[in-house]
Amino acid sequence: MRSSIVRHARALITVILVIAALTATAILTRTSTVRAQQPSGNPAEQVRQMQAMMRANIEAVMEGTLAVMSRKETAGQMATFSKNYLDALVAKGFTRQEALALVAAHSPTVIPGAR
Repeated sequence: MRSSIVRHARALITVILVIAALTATAILTRTSTVRAQQPSGNPAEQVRQMQAMMRANIEAVMEGTLAVMSRKETAGQMATFSKNYLDALVAKGFTRQEALALVAAHSPTVIPGAR
């Protein structure tokens, strides 16, 4: 029984050491990457670097959004939301026409504010 506890303790210590080593490696890698990406002292160059990063981030968000919006289950969820919203508006006293206009005005879009 005691030898089994010692083996488990050694295994646990090994796992903890491996996790610590991986964590340290990740931190060191991230730190060196951050140092390598320091912006230049030139303000115009800093703006160009920020624009490139922002463009890449916006493209990634748009691609992700379009991928989610393309799924059939997403359309089903949006339809459920619209129907529930319509029913709630009618239940609160809006006419069906008023409720339809509000649902249409508040329908989710890929780009906020786009109609």
